[in-house]
Amino acid sequence: VEFEQKPNGKWGTKPGSTERLMRWAKKDLENDVSIILFPEGTIVLDYELGKFKPGFFKLAIETDTPVVPIGTWGNQFIWPMLSKSVPSKNMSSGTSYVKVGTPMEPLNPSELEGMSDALAITDYVVDKYNLSQEEAEFKDLEIAIAAVADAGKDSEETDEESELLKKSVVSLFTELVRTKVLTLRLDCEEMLAKDEEKRVKDDEKSNEYYADLIQKAVDQGKEVLSM
Repeated sequence: VEFEQKPNGKWGTKPGSTERLMRWAKKDLENDVSIILFPEGTIVLDYELGKFKPGFFKLAIETDTPVVPIGTWGNQFIWPMLSKSVPSKNMSSGTSYVKVGTPMEPLNPSELEGMSDALAITDYVVDKYNLSQEEAEFKDLEIAIAAVADAGKDSEETDEESELLKKSVVSLFTELVRTKVLTLRLDCEEMLAKDEEKRVKDDEKSNEYYADLIQKAVDQGKEVLSM
């Protein structure tokens, strides 16, 4: 993607740049070339997972390409950002945790055509993507499901309404992937917490060991002096 500075001083993509990128990406997918992307499309400073841009998920549906969700945690501590465009000059040592999820088949609009009941759509995606109860209750996912249900009520009446269903399904698939990434990310946080707990316990044992050695050395010194 090519960027340029806008009249207001902010930076944005050059006209036509995103479309060209998507054409290249589509060609790669058709040639079985995997694409790794960070769908937030920006840097988030508060460590929360941002909203995903839908472009590549629309492309995944169009090319019938599975999406593999990946959760990461720890990079933000190794190389912190001072702002959205300025990384810290200092990169520290640390551990980056990565967990790879199960490939997710694209959600095709035809699968949900005619579905206007949010509960039926929820049951369908829960079964298709093996969602946990906690995942199914994610607020953003519930909102995306409700949008598909609303679009499905009159999806066959006009081309405009049919297009609305397609867009809402893209948004739903995007949110489904984001939901899985959130879960994987939480798993990574738990791995870090367990490792940190183990490190603290190991440090405590190590401190006790060296404290015992020092005490023995002190006791032996006292014995020598008392002779």
